[in-house]
Parts: sequence; C-alpha cells; structure tokens
Amino acid sequence: MTEAHRPRVAFVTGEYPPQVGGVGDHVALLRETLEQMGVTTWVITGTTPGLEVDHPRTARMMRRWGFSRMTALMRRLQEINPDVVHLQYQSGAFGLSAAVNLIPRFIRMGRVEAKTVTTLHDLRTPYVFPKAGMLRRFLVRRTAKDSDGVIFVSPEDARELMKQDLPIGEVSPLDSTVASVIPVGPTILPVGIGDDREALRAELGLPPRAFIVGHIGFRQRNKGMRVLGNALRQTQQLQGDLVLALIGSGEPPGDGRRHDRGERTDNIGQWQVVESGWLEPTGMSRWLQCCDLCVLPFADGLSLRRSTFMSAIAHGLPVVTTRPAQSFPGVESGENVILVPPGDATSLSYAISQFAGSVPMHHDYGERVRQLSERFSWEANAGATLALYHAVTDVG
Repeated sequence: MTEAHRPRVAFVTGEYPPQVGGVGDHVALLRETLEQMGVTTWVITGTTPGLEVDHPRTARMMRRWGFSRMTALMRRLQEINPDVVHLQYQSGAFGLSAAVNLIPRFIRMGRVEAKTVTTLHDLRTPYVFPKAGMLRRFLVRRTAKDSDGVIFVSPEDARELMKQDLPIGEVSPLDSTVASVIPVGPTILPVGIGDDREALRAELGLPPRAFIVGHIGFRQRNKGMRVLGNALRQTQQLQGDLVLALIGSGEPPGDGRRHDRGERTDNIGQWQVVESGWLEPTGMSRWLQCCDLCVLPFADGLSLRRSTFMSAIAHGLPVVTTRPAQSFPGVESGENVILVPPGDATSLSYAISQFAGSVPMHHDYGERVRQLSERFSWEANAGATLALYHAVTDVG
C-alpha cells in the first residue's frame, strides 16, 4: 500500500472512552496513532448517554450486541464502506454475546466490501447456554478463522488457540488467514516528564524522600496482591519512609470480565499504604512519576497483554514482575527488568530490597527499561497493525 493510499478502517469495539476499560483505551490510542499516519478511521461502539462532544467519525449506536442488532451493524458498515473492519474482540466488553464471534462471517454474508481483521485481546469465551463449553471455545476459533487477518496480543494466545508459535511484530501465514503478534501499548502515557519530583510528591501528599513502590490497577486476585503484601512484610530491614502506592486501585466492577472481589493489602508492617482512587490517565502518570519502583506480581506471570507493564516502562520506571510462561524478545531479567517466580514472596521481597538500597541500580534499570519501551510504543504497534492491513488488502 502506497503512502498516497492509506486504508479506511472501521473499528468495532464493545467499549470506548469515556467508558472505563483497557480495550477502549487501546482502540483510542491506536486510532490516534493511525490517523497521524494518514489512516482514516471510524469507530462503531455502544451507546454513551449524555456525551456532548465526540469524534465526528464515532458511531455510538449499539444498545446491545445480540443477533437482533447485527443487521443494523452491517448496514452502518455498508454506509462507511471501509477497506478494513477491525474487530476488537474481548467477550466481556460485548456483554458475552455470541453474535460478536460471528461478525467476520456476517460481514461476508452482508455484502460489506471489506476485509476483516480481528484483535483477540484475550481468549475468553462468550455465553451461549449452560454446559456449552466446547461450543463456546469453537466460536472463538471460528472468529479467528473467519477473519482475513488476526492479531494476538500475546504469543501464548496464538499457541493456545491455533497451536502455532508466531514471531512478534511479523505477518505470518496461519491456516487460511494471516496473523501477527502485536503486544498492547501503554494506556498511561507519560505527561510532564522532568517535573520536580519532590514538589510533585508534596502536591499529591506523598513523603518527599520516601522509597515508593507503585502498583497499577485493580486489586484482582490474578494481580498477586496477597503475595505483594507478604513480600513487603519481609522487608523489615529497610529504614526510612516506605510507601506502597496503589495507583488506579479499586474493587473490580462486575462487568462480565472481572468475577472476583479483589484483594486488599493490609497489615504490611512499616509500609504506609496510599491509594490514589480512580484517576484519568494523566493523573495516573503523575503518580507513576513519584514512584521509585513498580511491582507487578501477576499470579500467572507477565504477558505482553499487560498494559500496566507497558505503562510503567514507558515512564522509565524500574519494574519487578513475575516470570512469564515463555521468554519475550528484549525482556531480560537482570538486564532491564527483574523477574521472579509467580507466588514467591521471598524472591519478590529480595528484589524490592535491592532497589531500595541502590540509587545507581534504580538509575541503570530506568534507562534500560526506557529503551525497552520503544519496542512497545504506539508507533510500533500502529506500524505493525498497518503492515497487517497491507497484507489482507493485497495493496502494495
């Protein structure tokens, strides 16, 4: 595809700002970056009452995502006439509707002259009827196979769903389609980097010279909050002001994607726990800039779908996280991150203590992790996405 012929892309997404959700943030930031590259985009999403100002090519028309609304969706896509329909699949964001899994097939049946690309943000299944587990898993595979192009946000998802290892950022043949692994980008972008950190801490009510460990996001069980609490209790040798900052924390809402009630982090010895509450991304960026270290002890290990990890490294913030199921290019423990075994509070405690006692270590890891973040920038994400659009539209 030439510079003069950029594709017209219609995103179909179950959530979109001002709705709160990682997929919506992902779509908004990908859209912004693609449009800077000359791509014309539309978004079709759910209704948002009371919104006064909106992007002119955003259609908030889907009251529900059931089969009864698919005709209206196809009609709107015919009116837009895009080159690519890009489905942002996460079943919970669409209310677990099975109709969404058939959108690539409906597009072919509905005379929409467009190629379909589907990003699988996770492999969670829709609801069909009780005890329909095999059918639900089949529908997710069907979504991928009916698409002209598939984007996995993590290589382990490609292996699980399609039984194939795919390189990151490259377009690869996959059965009757083409696919790419394109990790998510940071949903919290750095704002005001270089501001006086002590002054910023004072503004946010944080001790100016404390050692501050940050954790980003909801207190879900799979975030390893209990392990984090146990690890901090084992740092009794540390001196001075010690703060655990829970950034953007809150009890997970029951929205079909988060089924647990979260975990609290209490009684952690000399550590003061400070919660930011819910914040806009710009506010979360300010809190991240106050931190010395970000700790993300995922119970299932680091994944490239973790926008919290991407946001931390985009801020040049050293990260201690848990070892992934497989290694990722560029992510090297002891070089630009520290990886510990999932569920190992003792190893996590030791890593936290190392950073607390070494300013040079903090500086070195901060520089290296900032270089790592360039691999996962929105420019890199949009460039790889555009390459997949090129492949499915067969325009060179």
